[in-house]
Amino acid sequence: MGSIRKQEANRRNAQNSTGPRSPTGRARASRNALKHGLAAAGRDPTHASIVGELVQDLLGELETTQEQSPELLPIIEAEIDLLRARSIRASLLQDLVNQMKEDAPDGCVAALLDQLNRADRYERRALSRRKFAVRDLTRSLSEPSVSSSAAAEGRRLLSRSPA
Repeated sequence: MGSIRKQEANRRNAQNSTGPRSPTGRARASRNALKHGLAAAGRDPTHASIVGELVQDLLGELETTQEQSPELLPIIEAEIDLLRARSIRASLLQDLVNQMKEDAPDGCVAALLDQLNRADRYERRALSRRKFAVRDLTRSLSEPSVSSSAAAEGRRLLSRSPA
């Protein structure tokens, strides 16, 4: 632990680092994650219908019932997030190429590189979520309660190369 003087200085500094205090500042900070939608807490209603359709398609391919739906849902949501992150990254890369062709100021290029870094972080997060969701589904398919033909079909689908 540090000295008493250092601890007191840390406490004083912490009082200045409490985030926005005005209602306007708090409202602005609460929208930070919504700039591109990747870190938004809620799901977009249009994605809910897409997720539902994909779950039904996968259930049909797996030749199984709705009981597997809870394990499929996180995989599909992670895949949609992954595709969105990759789309945003592609758009940012195109913007970066255009800025570099136009000899844009270094600040513009640096801002785009920072945004690319964030998009990569979201992509890694989505990949990780998908990996763990696939692992959970694989475990549930290997349980004896699932018919052997559905389990074999599930393993065949999961062994496909990722998109």
